Amino acid sequence: MSDEIPILKEYRIQKLIKCLECIDKSQMNRDHQRDCIFKIYQNKKILTPKSFDKAVFRGMVIPSLRYLGLIIGFGESIRLSSNGKIIIESVKINNELHQRAICTIFLEMDRDVFHFLETIIQHRSLSKKEIIELLSLNVKGPSKKQNYERVKKWIALLIEAGLIVENSEKLSIDFKRYTKSLGDLNTVSMRVTDFENILFESYWKSSENNAGIVNISDLRTSVALKYLIKYNQIITESEFDNLLREVPLSSNNYIISLGRSMGAGEKLYKYKENYFKTVFIKFLKGSEN
Repeated sequence: MSDEIPILKEYRIQKLIKCLECIDKSQMNRDHQRDCIFKIYQNKKILTPKSFDKAVFRGMVIPSLRYLGLIIGFGESIRLSSNGKIIIESVKINNELHQRAICTIFLEMDRDVFHFLETIIQHRSLSKKEIIELLSLNVKGPSKKQNYERVKKWIALLIEAGLIVENSEKLSIDFKRYTKSLGDLNTVSMRVTDFENILFESYWKSSENNAGIVNISDLRTSVALKYLIKYNQIITESEFDNLLREVPLSSNNYIISLGRSMGAGEKLYKYKENYFKTVFIKFLKGSEN
């Protein structure tokens, strides 16, 4: 388990989703994003837009969304990550897919970083308070009380996501959703050739106005949405990266070149021991999509 649990000042998923919608519909316009989110919290005791900007927008919403990996970029460039886009687009298809998307994304985060769900499975006889106390023992923080509060908020998020059920002061796993989400995270069963086809199709459309150079973060989103809309299949950012590593960098039909990052604010793609921001694909003669 990670020994560093960030402070989640906003951990209500429905509030977070509304904030994601605000950010998505006003890309590249921080003022519009802030004004839209202001309306979500207008019942909060905030006297002025200026105090709201500092206390809620910059102090609560943006850090929480960033900790959860649902946004990327800074300043005027804040936009949804691929995982953030999956969450808000899935609800347009159907509620079942939307719930699956939420469960899968937060299960992946827990599995890769915190391992709270594994601990709950192992200690199902403990009360909610006992489990949170157990988890907080391994958290690096300024005080025991603050460690406890950090873990408590992450547990509350997992409860709202539907992965944990709270009954009679006990915490248990919703194994139906848990198992389904594990299946959604299983890239082993996916065909790399199918992924290649969608990858190249998405790249081709995204590269037309960019001299062939495409941000990998944008390509993640494009591929994920194609899987989501066409197949009702959830491809998280980590799954995309795992599948992309299975694609050879060169073949008789193409050559893939990866570009290094020159700035901050992006979710970089790791290939072997190096991190990359962009991709350029040269399709050899007769192989264009």
